[in-house]
Amino acid sequence: MTALINATRDEDSDVRSKACGALGRLGEIAATNEVMTALINATRGKEYNVRWEAWAALGKLGEKAATNVVIAGLVNELSGRIDYGHDYGHDMSL
Repeated sequence: MTALINATRDEDSDVRSKACGALGRLGEIAATNEVMTALINATRGKEYNVRWEAWAALGKLGEKAATNVVIAGLVNELSGRIDYGHDYGHDMSL
């Protein structure tokens, strides 16, 4: 898991995205503080695909990942945003 955690900080956003996805596929066995911290940090990146994979991975880690920090971050990410094209330069606001 150490290699995947390190990959969440890679310079290449595709590597970061795939690392987050892989951690999510590990499920509850990956729900360590180190993994959750890496995924939470990945949710703060500027690339949508990385944030999406990080949020999805956190959701797959089970109850242990349902912390106040994760919930507040997800609410913040979703609040007022039904604008899925914003990261690609499209105005898709409803």
